[in-house]
Amino acid sequence: MKLKASNLLFFCLVSVLLNGYQPLEAQSSALKINNLSDLFSKDIVATGKDLEINRSELDKAIITTKANRVSQGNPIPPHLNDTVEAQILDKLITTKILLNKASKEQKRKGELNAKSFLEDLIRQHPSKETFERQLLSTGMDLEYFKDQVTEQAIVKEVIDADLKANYIVTSEEAREFYEDNKEVFAIPERAELRNIYIPTRSKLTGEPLSSDENTKRLSRAKEAQKKASSGEDFIKLVETYSEDAVTKANQGQVTIAKGSNNPTLEEAVFALHEGQVSTVINTGTGYHVVKLIKKLPKGYQPFSEVSERIKLQLEAENVEKLLPEYLDKLKREASIEISLD
Repeated sequence: MKLKASNLLFFCLVSVLLNGYQPLEAQSSALKINNLSDLFSKDIVATGKDLEINRSELDKAIITTKANRVSQGNPIPPHLNDTVEAQILDKLITTKILLNKASKEQKRKGELNAKSFLEDLIRQHPSKETFERQLLSTGMDLEYFKDQVTEQAIVKEVIDADLKANYIVTSEEAREFYEDNKEVFAIPERAELRNIYIPTRSKLTGEPLSSDENTKRLSRAKEAQKKASSGEDFIKLVETYSEDAVTKANQGQVTIAKGSNNPTLEEAVFALHEGQVSTVINTGTGYHVVKLIKKLPKGYQPFSEVSERIKLQLEAENVEKLLPEYLDKLKREASIEISLD
């Protein structure tokens, strides 16, 4: 069982939102989703207490969903169009009900959380301009995106207030979860080593180098291995021979864990004893010469470090369990009427 993020619902909702923002293949890249309302009918498709959804809103939401499926190479089959339309309308209704229910304080908190989330997202890109260009390439602008994220953040505040308030996870319950799911917190056996890496693929294209160039690089790796085995300073050999800029900056020191995605290197490393230099290891993408520093046994994260994460996990699971009935009750109270053609 994997732990979920503490703000599970927010990130689930936002991830759905993000995944949906992809252009339709048939849609002009210059046409923004938030300007499509001129193309759609204003006919009302759902009403309720302080709630109204028109055809334009629904069609824009359908576009984002279909676009997501197209971008994944898995378009929605025509025979499922009606089902998908009904599901999306239900989500729009739910969102509007929850937004109407939000207090001023919940709206304030939601807006702050959305702002923080958006700032973090932008920081993951080289610049704000780069992020905005990426959004525009999917057919929308930053303001539209910001509005959607803010709505979902407010929705989360309402749900948390209603479903988390009376559910408190005790330390004993958290400890029980920890003991029952201890492998979730396992730290696998690791090996600390220094690594000389000489790639055999082009840095630009990723294609294999020519046979002659590969031979030269193997010769260079063997030369480094011979010097290392004879006792020369391995750190200096890293500086001279290694072409991995990232590990080279750390004197070639890296840590790999059992169960890594490089079984060839892993097998060779864990067969060494401390201080031993490997033979030349060919992983298919390059040649490695490694020197084992030490092995670290399998362990577990202490309960004190993960107890809060566990409590948040259990709270989130409880919310997920209560959510369907909670939303159904809100929709009944809102007296929703749907008029899809």
